[in-house]
Amino acid sequence: LYLRWFQAATFLPFFRTHSALTTTRREPWTYGEPYTSIIRQYLRLRYRLLPYLYTLAWEASQSGAPLVRPLFWLDSHQAQLWTVDDAFLLGDALLIAPFLESGQTSRAVLLPRGGWYNFWDDHLYNGGASLELNGDLEHIPLLVRAGSLLPLESNGKLELHLYPPVSEDETIHSSLFYTDAGDGYGDYRLYQFAIQRQKNDLYIESRSRGNYPLLIEQSMLVQHGPNLDVTWSEGPPL
Repeated sequence: LYLRWFQAATFLPFFRTHSALTTTRREPWTYGEPYTSIIRQYLRLRYRLLPYLYTLAWEASQSGAPLVRPLFWLDSHQAQLWTVDDAFLLGDALLIAPFLESGQTSRAVLLPRGGWYNFWDDHLYNGGASLELNGDLEHIPLLVRAGSLLPLESNGKLELHLYPPVSEDETIHSSLFYTDAGDGYGDYRLYQFAIQRQKNDLYIESRSRGNYPLLIEQSMLVQHGPNLDVTWSEGPPL
């Protein structure tokens, strides 16, 4: 149960274990293996997510949009999503469906419409219906919305993880990335990425504003899902 709490909390804004003199010991290493190693894995994932979390925190300061969002946030007209209270979105790109019962390794998840990639193995699911998703002690259902460009950190460097739209359509998917010196003051840079798929070609237009040094030129683009030809262009300033 401690592990399942920890896995779910990895994707919440406030992330810490809490103890008191009157409680039993509950440090991450209290329960031994394999739990300690799995908890370490999720701690490292939390650090990888910091560029995305920082962007969502900036977005909250500008618009009031919460970091953690209900599933109907993406599609308020999908009436069944209004009843879901055991899964949530982190921003618009990640969907988390934690295991909440002892020994649970699968669960039903009602997905918003559109494509969703399994974060762990890139398997693609079609949304708009309730699906049975599997996991194990190390993995909970964690999905990435198709059409997202997810900023992650790896060994101190920025990686842009591209999850292509499922099919060719007229929709242009947009992702944001905000960065500054890490204190919320002074120079900053905001990027907006517009992503569009045409058959086996993917077009990404990057626009930005601010004076903070450019980062994406030195970042690595990591492509998930189908192997598409990617064309990257620099658009006018935001």
